[in-house]
Amino acid sequence: MFILQLKCQLCFFDLATNQKFDIGIMLVILLNMATMSIEHYDEPQRLTDILHYINTIFIAVFTLECVIKLIGLRWYYFRQPWNVFDFIVVIISILGNVLVQQVLIHGFTKGTVLMSFQN
Repeated sequence: MFILQLKCQLCFFDLATNQKFDIGIMLVILLNMATMSIEHYDEPQRLTDILHYINTIFIAVFTLECVIKLIGLRWYYFRQPWNVFDFIVVIISILGNVLVQQVLIHGFTKGTVLMSFQN
């Protein structure tokens, strides 16, 4: 059982340290920046919705990258400043997406998380 776990972790380590994996993530980052540049003032609601769904996909991809590196590198992941920055950005992106969903569903009412910060 332990050997199987080590082999599995070795696969994640090989993927996390693969140069092609890093290049793929960089291409996803460039695509993310391109879609972020599409957003503009007074855009149609349909475009806003589409960009929100695309952003959610990007957050999922970056979360998957983070999980792969966490499994492959374990605690060494946090020794590299770039990975720490990446981890913080992923967490903030997830929280931001959840808060946007809460505002879209419930609006700015007294029961939302945002309103509790005002007290």
